[in-house]
Amino acid sequence: MLKDNRVPIIESLEQHQQRSQSNFHVPGHKQGNAVPSFSWLQEIAKYDLTEVGELDDLHQPEGVIAEAQSLASKAFGAQKTWFLVGGTTAGILAAVLSVCKPGEKILIARNSHQAVYHGCYLAGAEAVCMETRFDPITQKELPYTADLVDQYLRTYSDIQAVFLTSPNYYGRILPISEIATRCHQANVPLLVDEAHGAHFAFHPFLPASALSSGADLVVQSTHKMLPSFTMSSMLHIQGSLLDEEAISEALRMVESSSPSYPLLASLDLARQIMEQQGEKLLDKKMGELNDFRVYLRNLKYITELHSPNQDPFKIYLSANKSVTGFHIAEWLEKKGIYTELADAFGVLAVASIGSKKADFLLLQQALDELDQEISTWAAEEIPRFPDSRISSHSISYESIRKKEVVWLPITDVVGKFAAKSIIPYPPGVPTILPGEVYTESKLAWLQKLVQAGAKIRGIRLSSSLFVSVLQ
Repeated sequence: MLKDNRVPIIESLEQHQQRSQSNFHVPGHKQGNAVPSFSWLQEIAKYDLTEVGELDDLHQPEGVIAEAQSLASKAFGAQKTWFLVGGTTAGILAAVLSVCKPGEKILIARNSHQAVYHGCYLAGAEAVCMETRFDPITQKELPYTADLVDQYLRTYSDIQAVFLTSPNYYGRILPISEIATRCHQANVPLLVDEAHGAHFAFHPFLPASALSSGADLVVQSTHKMLPSFTMSSMLHIQGSLLDEEAISEALRMVESSSPSYPLLASLDLARQIMEQQGEKLLDKKMGELNDFRVYLRNLKYITELHSPNQDPFKIYLSANKSVTGFHIAEWLEKKGIYTELADAFGVLAVASIGSKKADFLLLQQALDELDQEISTWAAEEIPRFPDSRISSHSISYESIRKKEVVWLPITDVVGKFAAKSIIPYPPGVPTILPGEVYTESKLAWLQKLVQAGAKIRGIRLSSSLFVSVLQ
């Protein structure tokens, strides 16, 4: 494939900046005129424009945005690509809206990001959740298999689409190629939340991308693993099982009609960087990651939990004694080192082509100190999920919307139906869904998580812990 060095959106913004003599359009800062000169925001504001002149229209692109998206589709191996300025969330919502009418069924992984559930809620779709099971030792999700997906497709003959997450937040990869084959045998499109896998397409030693594995629709958080700005993502499709116009229409509903040009420009640039230098940059960083992993083997109390079918850019560190990841993350933050995620068992560090060798050296120095200090820490109780699986909701979204919601102390909600999702964030995967029954064991686990320092959406803290239930 020929590499293309153009960055159409950036080139157009620079040309517009040179041509523009007087600004009588939004936004109100007028290309930074209202921003104080000492602020770093002023430079960005010069290019924070709207759809004027030759800058094109994100929701009906015919010029530079259309060209930039076309270049991205070639670079990522897609038939068609849309730039997203509402994050992967917007792409997921649009994907679900485009494949499901009210009352229709969509098969989803129970460990899906909250956005998939929100998409079902907005579409009025019935989410058929595939049960998630956990490794009893690490408490990490066990991967879904093609046989399991096939089993659900045979049980529910009216499934409109399958929506899975690969890789998950920790970098675990699903057998997308095998799953895609089963979906296509049933004439059902496979949609993949590949938020954390935008880099896969650019190095042969990384896991195969979902597109190259046969997925029909893939949403990627370009900003997570590639060098675009936060909230900038891409949606890619291929094949004949999806309606392009339905996706475009859904995106017009869930995204702003006034998109951010700095975000669009960053997507354009990220594509160019990866197309021109991606394999070389990734190769160098993978070498540094290998060196770092060799170092980790010499530690006494800190260990990496890693599996063969995992993204090498994700590093999950755990203590081989009873210490929570929340405690480890807090200790590292005091050293100025911030990890992506902490959970009951460890911390997740995420590397990318933007990581510097000095970053690895600083982390090594901190881990050397932590490895000695952690031996003196008192044993902590590790909150373990009360079951080997995550159950699903038993009440439809439509029924939930009609019921009254009240907030009660967790001591008063055993046997009641949850009104809102309980979501440890990150990773943003609901552990309790609206319509799911609160059990004594789940509530005890939730309270232990909060006490251990977890960040959880869907709860209120005052004199005690409150959750919302259906009346």
